Amino acid sequence: MEFEGFVLVGGRSSRFGSDKALARWRGRPLLEYPVRLLRELGPVPRLVGRDPAPYAGLGHAFVLAERPGRGPVEGLRAALAAAAAPRAVVLPVDMPALTATVVRTLLAQPPERAVCLAHGGRLHPFPGVYPRSALGVLEALPAGSSLQDALGELGAATLGAGDFSGVADLGAILLNVNRPIDLEAETPVPESD
Repeated sequence: MEFEGFVLVGGRSSRFGSDKALARWRGRPLLEYPVRLLRELGPVPRLVGRDPAPYAGLGHAFVLAERPGRGPVEGLRAALAAAAAPRAVVLPVDMPALTATVVRTLLAQPPERAVCLAHGGRLHPFPGVYPRSALGVLEALPAGSSLQDALGELGAATLGAGDFSGVADLGAILLNVNRPIDLEAETPVPESD
């Protein structure tokens, strides 16, 4: 396969207060949304995080993020280290409104380049498509490096709202669940597209 799929589940959830991957949104655990999306795109989803125990009974392969304290940069590094395919689709567990259209558009970009989203004056590293060749850059980053640092080192390409055909509101698709109150958001979640 030309790409593999990973879901980042391993954050501390400090703003959320508990494991948000298992929190329910619209009747389903947040984890179910990116897992279904990856299955729709083809690859078998693998979870990436610090502790496999909370997900042991769910039947998903788990990739251990081995370098504590490095946050999502370590999640991305661990995903690329586990990948055999030339590219990895890396999804966050906390954006349940992501669509296959968005990820397919990311995948349509040149395969040798990291690509993610820019919206509302921010870079969104996830969802992102990363070449396995970026692993060396990520491993060389010093402790304390941010995802923004990583994207700069990788020379990541960014796509914005105008790059997506058939996507009416990229901001709604990038709904991010960071606090329990965010679970009450009214943004519709497409079943598929």
